[in-house]
Amino acid sequence: MSIEPITTRALLVCGDVQAIETLAHYSQQMGMQIEICSETALATRKLCRNKFESVIVDLANGPAALELISKLHGMTSHKKAVVFAISHTEEQAKAAFQAGATFLLEKQSLPVAILRTLRAAYPMMVAERRRYFRYPLETTVFIKKAASPEFKARSLNLSDGGMALISPEPLLTGERVQVRLCLPSTADLLTIHADVCWTNPEGHAGVEFQHVAPSVRERLQNWLAVRFDECTMSPPAKGT
Repeated sequence: MSIEPITTRALLVCGDVQAIETLAHYSQQMGMQIEICSETALATRKLCRNKFESVIVDLANGPAALELISKLHGMTSHKKAVVFAISHTEEQAKAAFQAGATFLLEKQSLPVAILRTLRAAYPMMVAERRRYFRYPLETTVFIKKAASPEFKARSLNLSDGGMALISPEPLLTGERVQVRLCLPSTADLLTIHADVCWTNPEGHAGVEFQHVAPSVRERLQNWLAVRFDECTMSPPAKGT
């Protein structure tokens, strides 16, 4: 199976053309994908629909920019995202940290400081990307519903928290099932209880793992960590 390399994703909320060009240039050197949005209202909608490992907010957008930074920590999928604030004054810098910014980029020193700051933040962005990593895994899994014989299904992807699969038997949203699978290239046969969190008429379903035994969690995380490292594009070691 062909696996696409993984990059971290950043949402840049900024309307300054020069700042956008500078940030886009250095982000590319770090192997980051950057999506640009000039309005905070539109940025909020993007954050609700997509996952970003980092968010860069230009405080020139006024109070709405600080409000966006504050909102991030209340979003389930972005509460641990790395937040950069582009400040223009000392007052803005102080307000950005109070709102929850992780790193500060001073506008006047942007070209000099950006690569150093991105390198310092990169391990945090990778850790956030790892939390939501889904490995495209097609293998046989065994599903058991309450008071029913075990049957075979086919996985589509696997993460630390669950999997997507194709089931020959109907599954119901909210139903508790038992999942057994063997991780490829290992002898690890994992047994995990899971809740069905979504289904569709084509037989696809998503399950969320529940009450995973520590030893099983460790084996699953270790296996996924190796797959993640294989797929991750590391940033250049040198360059400015």
